[in-house]
Amino acid sequence: MKKTTKIIIVILGVLLIVLILFLAKKQKNPFPLEEENSTPVLNQEGQERDFLGEGFSVKIPKGWKEQTAPTGVSLMVVDVSSLVNDKRANQINFHPYYTVVLDSLVGITREEYMAAIKRDISVVVPGIVFSNENNLEINTNETWTLEGEVVQNEIAFKVLMVFIKGKANDLWVLSFNTTKADWGRDSLVFSQIAQSFLVN
Repeated sequence: MKKTTKIIIVILGVLLIVLILFLAKKQKNPFPLEEENSTPVLNQEGQERDFLGEGFSVKIPKGWKEQTAPTGVSLMVVDVSSLVNDKRANQINFHPYYTVVLDSLVGITREEYMAAIKRDISVVVPGIVFSNENNLEINTNETWTLEGEVVQNEIAFKVLMVFIKGKANDLWVLSFNTTKADWGRDSLVFSQIAQSFLVN
C-alpha cells in the first residue's frame, strides 16, 4: 500500500460520506451518529476536555463528540451541536469533524510526501484546489498546513490539513472538514484544536 493511501482515505472521507448520504437521503437518517458507542465530550462543568491518545493528546471542544474511528485512524470527533449553513449539507445531516492519523516520513522527504498527497488527491477528486500552504510550530513541533476546497454534489467543502512532525520520523496528520459556508466560523475552532495538539 502506498504511504499516502491512509491519509488520502481520511482526508477524502468527508467526500465519500457525502456521496453515500446524498444517494441514500430518502431514507430516514441512514447514517445516524453512533450515540451508544460515543464517549461524551462534556465533563460535569460542560467544558472542553483533553483527549489522551496513544502518543498524543488534543482538545475536544464543548459540543463535539468522539465517534468510532475507521481502522488506522487514532481519533474522529464530530461537532454534533453545530448549525450547518449549507442547505444541502444540512439535508444530509453533515457536521464538521476532525480526525487524527499517525503516519511516517521514513524513506520520504517532506517535499516528496506533500507532492504525493496533492497528486493522489487530485487524481481521486478532480477539481480540488489547494491553497494556503504555511509553516508554523505547534508546541515546539515543526508543523505545516494545507487547505483544500472542492464541490461535491453541489456542496462546497473546505478541508484543512495540519501536519505535525513528531519524534524521529513520525508524522501526525489532523484533517479538519467543514462546508465553505461555515469556514469563517469553523476555521477558528480548527486552529484552536490544532494548537492544543501535544506529542507525548
